Amino acid sequence: MSPDGAISSATGAFADDDDALVEVHVRDLCIGALIGVHDHESGRHQGLRISVRMVVRPPKRDRIEDTIDYNDIAVSASAIARDHIALIETFAGRLAAACLNNVRVTEAEVVVEKVGALVNGSASCRVRLRRACLPSGQAASSGQRIFKTEGEMR
Repeated sequence: MSPDGAISSATGAFADDDDALVEVHVRDLCIGALIGVHDHESGRHQGLRISVRMVVRPPKRDRIEDTIDYNDIAVSASAIARDHIALIETFAGRLAAACLNNVRVTEAEVVVEKVGALVNGSASCRVRLRRACLPSGQAASSGQRIFKTEGEMR
């Protein structure tokens, strides 16, 4: 930061703050998905409205490669929607896990709303996954689960 308080163009707003956290949101992403358990839902796309909240390590520089690209979330959601999934809970869990594939993300919360699931409303679920805390300096080994479900966090 310069003496006048302006952020240098070479660094991000949090360049010297290792304790800072940033929330990144993607809201109201609308996609069609092959989803459902009932016969009338089989083989047809249904509308989902998706919102994602991620807690991330703050960017050290003012560059997209130092943070989350919102488009990556949309691409992941669309990829998950290509295969038939019975439950919106499963969809939300897969998307939250995909978010945690980015090492900058420490927590991901996904809300999936199935638009038109009810005659006079919609159905929704919320899944929250958090990267498990590992002892200092220890990295997750290949195949080791590095996140916890919301139930395990209590």
